[in-house]
Amino acid sequence: MRLSIVEDRDFNRGDLRSRLRRLRRSVPRQGLPLFSLGLVLLLASRALAVEKIEDSKRFYEKVVQVQPGNANAQFDLGNVYLSEKRYEDALSHYKKVGNSGLASSRMDNYYFNVAVCYAGLGRMGDAVSSLEQCIRVNPNHQEARDLLAIYKNALSPPARNQVGGGTPPE
Repeated sequence: MRLSIVEDRDFNRGDLRSRLRRLRRSVPRQGLPLFSLGLVLLLASRALAVEKIEDSKRFYEKVVQVQPGNANAQFDLGNVYLSEKRYEDALSHYKKVGNSGLASSRMDNYYFNVAVCYAGLGRMGDAVSSLEQCIRVNPNHQEARDLLAIYKNALSPPARNQVGGGTPPE
């Protein structure tokens, strides 16, 4: 059986469904041959791109089961959990990535996503720290800059509103 890889412009949901069905039938229940990990990763990312979250999650989980040190799979599985607003689970997978193994071009997104998880868990101080790291990695990450301003504003104490700019009335 041949599962061909096509370019993005040729890819559609019907192709994804048939490929997912064929892959499910071809993947043994007890494990996954190493030669097909690249294909599973590709299908997982494509499933996520067309919002087939459950299929994507299942494929990424299979990859990290076989290769727990696969930083890209851990990161992408974290993204799946983040899309489901499962912040603890997402953070767990992001922490497995750490600073090693992930392409430097993805590190700004790593810190940004970690910040979103922290904010979702109500840990605003940690979220601010992660956003600052994101901006250190990529000073042009405008979304991180905007979110950092919002989070810092949320953490700052409210300013006293004094009428007349003088001393407060007695």
